Amino acid sequence: MVRLILAEEKPKERKVTIKGDKINRYFPEEYSNDDIEGIIIQLLEEWQSKQ
Repeated sequence: MVRLILAEEKPKERKVTIKGDKINRYFPEEYSNDDIEGIIIQLLEEWQSKQ
C-alpha cells in the first residue's frame, strides 16, 4: 500500500512570483497584495474568456 502511494504520480504544482518592481507602476501604493492579486486574477479570467 505504501509503495502505491509513493509511486502515485502527483500533479505538478505551478508557482509564479512576480516581483513588485515589475508591477508597482500599474497599482497605487495603497493597494494591498490581496487587492493586486484579485485584480490580476480578474484580468486573467477576462482574458481567458476572450480566447
